[in-house]
Amino acid sequence: MTISKALVPVDFSEHSNALVEWLPTLKKMGIRKIWLLHVLDELKIEHPAAGYNIEEIMEEYVREAKEKLENYKKELSSTFEEVNICTIWAGDPAVVIVKQAEELGVDVIVMATGGKGWFKELILGSTSRKVARLSTKPVILVKKEWMEEKRQTKFDHILASGWLENPEDDTEIQTLMCSLQHAKRIAQSIFDATGNKPFIRAFVIVTKVDRKVVERTRERINSVLEGFDEFDYDIIVWAGEPVEDLIKAAVSFDADLVVIGSRGSYKGFSLGFRLTSLLSKIDIPMYICK
Repeated sequence: MTISKALVPVDFSEHSNALVEWLPTLKKMGIRKIWLLHVLDELKIEHPAAGYNIEEIMEEYVREAKEKLENYKKELSSTFEEVNICTIWAGDPAVVIVKQAEELGVDVIVMATGGKGWFKELILGSTSRKVARLSTKPVILVKKEWMEEKRQTKFDHILASGWLENPEDDTEIQTLMCSLQHAKRIAQSIFDATGNKPFIRAFVIVTKVDRKVVERTRERINSVLEGFDEFDYDIIVWAGEPVEDLIKAAVSFDADLVVIGSRGSYKGFSLGFRLTSLLSKIDIPMYICK
């Protein structure tokens, strides 16, 4: 199954403007149809200043939002087969985004994200992190700095990554297999769209040095990548520190995209300490799957 439909939430910030300028590069990944979505955050307009009518404020806000969405659509229509504008909804942005992605049946959600410190992200979170936590659809998170520097992302190198603390834990193994399966799907979409064959590197960090664990992990990865001979790939199983070593591996590999599986939320609270830290520190676009 290839990737062709994307939901793109925007808030008209500098990050969203950069995202819209960067989006055409996703055509190389096979994206042909996109849906632009803006969500009116009710918390920001529930208590207007004295003397202001909330209905008038809402009407003006929606009118301006529609105008900006139409401008984005004009900018993107020459690149994509189909550019759609979703109804402007009010509510919790992350919840609305996830619901719209399900109803539209898109293949992926694409969002711009900021670069807050990892501790603030862990405690406060953000709309993009919350979407990644709640969504059953894959989420691509891209930082403004990357989009400004890499307007023409090549997607030549895909890093499928993950870490294992307990190789006997089925949940950890399933999370790792998820990233590998999605890396294959992305590679196939890129090939179908451009004729280019990206190189896939499976990079797995084990936190305990054990030769049997390393060999067993390598065997499991091979079982996923077998039958995918039309693409070049290699496998690295590394004993080290999950976040810092993964970032170093991505940079040295010149990765265009880092694919990583998520176990979902812990009691609905966060993505987890390590993944949250990774998202805050890494500059390369992240593709989060479940």
